[in-house]
Amino acid sequence: NYINYDFGTSVSLDYNVFGERLSKVSANITPDVFEQPASRLNLNISQKIIDNFTLKFAVKNILNSSHKEVYKYNGQEYIYREYTNGINYSVGISYEL
Repeated sequence: NYINYDFGTSVSLDYNVFGERLSKVSANITPDVFEQPASRLNLNISQKIIDNFTLKFAVKNILNSSHKEVYKYNGQEYIYREYTNGINYSVGISYEL
């Protein structure tokens, strides 16, 4: 994180990763489904502008990592589903009372 109070600037870059985790529990003979490890990188920037206004910019999921869910049967791994959420951009203005 970077914060400059004199100029009203804030920048943060965060990285998050998780390991394999249980996604769906099977109630019958079909195997459980596990979400595979994935990572996420996000950037947030805010800049105070005139008076009490702050301009905000964010980029979420910069790496555009895929999400994969698998199940294992007889020693083989099968893809249950796989997708990407895409990269998300946002811009906003806030006013502080």
